[in-house]
Amino acid sequence: MRRSLLSVALLAAIGMLLLVLWRNAGSDVDSLEDIMHRHGLTAAEIAYGHSGEQPRVRTVNAKVDMVRPLYSLAKPITAAAALRVLDLDQKIEGATVRQLLQHRGGWDRAVAGDPVTRLTSGKDCTMLAVPEKQFRPGARYAYSNLGYCLVGRAIAEKTGKSFRDSVADLFPETGDMDFDPALGPAGGWSGTARQYYRFASRPLPQGTGRDALSRPNDIPYGLGWAIGPDFATHYGALRSGFSIVVKQGDFVAVGVFDGRPKNDVAASREIRAALLRWNAEK
Repeated sequence: MRRSLLSVALLAAIGMLLLVLWRNAGSDVDSLEDIMHRHGLTAAEIAYGHSGEQPRVRTVNAKVDMVRPLYSLAKPITAAAALRVLDLDQKIEGATVRQLLQHRGGWDRAVAGDPVTRLTSGKDCTMLAVPEKQFRPGARYAYSNLGYCLVGRAIAEKTGKSFRDSVADLFPETGDMDFDPALGPAGGWSGTARQYYRFASRPLPQGTGRDALSRPNDIPYGLGWAIGPDFATHYGALRSGFSIVVKQGDFVAVGVFDGRPKNDVAASREIRAALLRWNAEK
């Protein structure tokens, strides 16, 4: 009798294991939907593929080519422009361009708030009066939208054009995107996943990942990109939107989402892993 009960229990355990394996072997779209549901994301469009190719597109509760805010996916664009136009050792408000691109400029929004995200539409973050610093530039990491707006101002001053026009000259694929100067170089572009894919398909600028800065609870940060062991990535999150880009070799994936996760870092980690699995598709 006891042996029969043990056999039944063993078969039940095997059955549960097979069910879990079967679910995990399901389509990546399904696993992405699970992640989205867990993090409060209600719709998505993902453009992905290999550099030099037209991207494939997948959607979840969304139409193709819907324009959405890209938020901090602006930062890889701003950093790429800075690496073309500015000297990394150039000083801006007491910090070097390199320090500003790595969020080491001296402003800590956790202490003093974020003057960029408080701006109303029609304002320009590159014209902000520079507030008092909370720490010595270079001393530590503190994510700063303000630092990127100051880099954008320096780019405009160097080129003699507006920041947006300067970037469009360097990266024509951004010319078709919408631009909000209030978030500006820190997060002002809106566009489709395919539009951003065209920018992200470019090779990373030389030196982007060199001396990437370790930071608490997240992967190291280079010049405009977070640098993983074999990938580069960035995510953006504000108000009611979330976006992410990941590059692995010549594979690129860009996702734009409706909804805002409660934990941006956790959501980016899970979504990034799901998108990188698509790199194995034939």
